[in-house]
Amino acid sequence: MRKTLISILLTLYVITTCAQNQTGNPCVPGGIHFFCTESNEFNVATPAITGNDQSAHNWIQQHNISTCLASQPNGGWYLFQIAQPGDLVIFIEQYAGVLPNGHPDPNTSGRDVDFACWGPFSSNEVCDQELFAQRLCNEDFSLTSSILASHRPANGNHSNGNTGGYPVDNNPNDPYTIPLVDCSYNASSTEWCFIPNAQQGDWYLMLICNYGGQPGYFGFTPQTITGDLDPSAINRATTNCDMLNCLSTNNEMPCEGSEITLYCTIPQAELPDSVQYRWIAPDGTEIATTTDSTITISTDTNMTGFFELDIVNTYPERHGLTYITVLTTPAVINASDTSIYLGDSIVLSTPYYPQYDSTYFGYYRWYFQDTEGAPISTDTSLVVYPTEDCQYILVVKNGETECTNSNSISITVLPEVPEDSVSIRSYVIEKTVRIYPNPTKDIITIQLVSSEFLSEELLLQLFDETGRQLQSWKMRENTCNLNMTAYPSGTYLLKVMNKKRIIDIQKIIKQ
Repeated sequence: MRKTLISILLTLYVITTCAQNQTGNPCVPGGIHFFCTESNEFNVATPAITGNDQSAHNWIQQHNISTCLASQPNGGWYLFQIAQPGDLVIFIEQYAGVLPNGHPDPNTSGRDVDFACWGPFSSNEVCDQELFAQRLCNEDFSLTSSILASHRPANGNHSNGNTGGYPVDNNPNDPYTIPLVDCSYNASSTEWCFIPNAQQGDWYLMLICNYGGQPGYFGFTPQTITGDLDPSAINRATTNCDMLNCLSTNNEMPCEGSEITLYCTIPQAELPDSVQYRWIAPDGTEIATTTDSTITISTDTNMTGFFELDIVNTYPERHGLTYITVLTTPAVINASDTSIYLGDSIVLSTPYYPQYDSTYFGYYRWYFQDTEGAPISTDTSLVVYPTEDCQYILVVKNGETECTNSNSISITVLPEVPEDSVSIRSYVIEKTVRIYPNPTKDIITIQLVSSEFLSEELLLQLFDETGRQLQSWKMRENTCNLNMTAYPSGTYLLKVMNKKRIIDIQKIIKQ
């Protein structure tokens, strides 16, 4: 299966596809189906119309269209689009059974198959399939009639001008007159349709008839043109198989952690009642098997790749592929430490990515404990002095893709250093200042109680519980006041330093 993915992706880039799997219109018997000639997971054999269905024949007669087909029993309409330009020979075969790969099985009984082919139609004319069918019914297009005989060269050899007089165009100056490209009415189970000089993006309409009306399957295969053309088939045209893909999604580029919906593009009414949908992740694991034609999943970074769909209990099984790119928005937190002593600082940072630049209106937002309220910082890094065990949260938005992500880190704040571990810290354990009243509702007094520092100018810093510095001032006297009235209730940290080191750290409780 994987071998075909590159060609499918190239087709997606080359051809602007506006087709779905099938369209129905009461004017066109059985609707208009789509096919392609390339070997891929979507090109499976099609069940032949059986019984004595004369609807296609009657429609042809009502519209006064003549072809090499004397009658058109059990006929169906099929569309295909040219991907790579060139000459194209389509090998048509119809047998009673199918091979494991989904193609008609030539080892089973042959079924008489006949065809007529018209084209080209432009992409604008086919883009809306319902409208295309209606315009066909309303004779907005004039399908060329012809009295030319059946054209079936031996082994499909269309070289040396062996085209049987086709294509035929009743009115070459009228863009709404569609040439009859090729036609064959033979009792064999194989036919060849030759389309010379097919152009990229053009569409062709083919009528396939199951003359005998017996159950069977038919399929289409490209064939190298022999004779005076390049045997390497460099000039052989190819067809667009993407419209046969029965899997799609509501979002091909979801953000990590968001939900996407995968859905089958074939209406459930057109599938057996016992049908099941087998959904497969890019790593090959089965997501689920459901009876519903849609499934919603939550994405993660491992889900970038091809999702697959197998429609079980259809014969042969239908397949689908769709490529999903899960957009990541890394909210990576780097911390200088996650366990500190009271009064020590931690540096929090995150790698900087250009797509988060303000040019794209992305952002970094740091929060303390939860994401309620305003962020404590919007920089790529910050220094914090937590007063107790807590967590910091980073929320990142990728402005280019509109994706957001978050991450958190927990910080443990240890109590003062035990006496036998004093060497770990550079400041003394004894209290240098006295704080009162504590807890407080408004003003606290800070009094220097250690004679060792009476003659020094001290620096005081106040931090809130998030670790942000609120104030910094110099203490030039033995006593000073700190007004806490404007601050909300909570835990605060007071750090006292001289010119060399931290000499005291104390908590302040604001009521």
